[in-house]
Amino acid sequence: MKNIILFAFIACLLSSCITYQRCIDKYGSYAKDTVFVQFEKKVIVHDTIKADSLSTVVKTDTLRPGQIYTQTDSSGLQIQYWVNAYNNLLNIKATQPQRIIHDTLTIIEKVPCPPVAVFNNKPGKIKGAWLIYCKYAGIFLPLIALFLFLLKTKH
Repeated sequence: MKNIILFAFIACLLSSCITYQRCIDKYGSYAKDTVFVQFEKKVIVHDTIKADSLSTVVKTDTLRPGQIYTQTDSSGLQIQYWVNAYNNLLNIKATQPQRIIHDTLTIIEKVPCPPVAVFNNKPGKIKGAWLIYCKYAGIFLPLIALFLFLLKTKH
């Protein structure tokens, strides 16, 4: 009985698992190519652009003093210019009203994947036999030990 337990214990020690990194170190290598995965992410933008204005003064002699000219474009930008009657200076003022933006942006991001492991599919004869033993020892050795235990208890 003690021999069977000792045999089963040694068999379990010899058929242990190894980590992924140790398996790569022993049987394979990392691939040289880098694989990228592309993600698309939709981002909803809600933003408020504050009202702003800009003013400047230019000396001129061509425009008539006292009249105010105004132009507005489709985005709401309003430009006013007039000539001051006192000093013949052209005053220009641009005003942008407050705007609220509601939009959806699509962001495409490419992310590199972790390196891929490439395993050697042709192990040597001794290494191949050891791999087969490790693969099936966890299943068959306890069954053999149980069979031997049952045979011994029958007699």
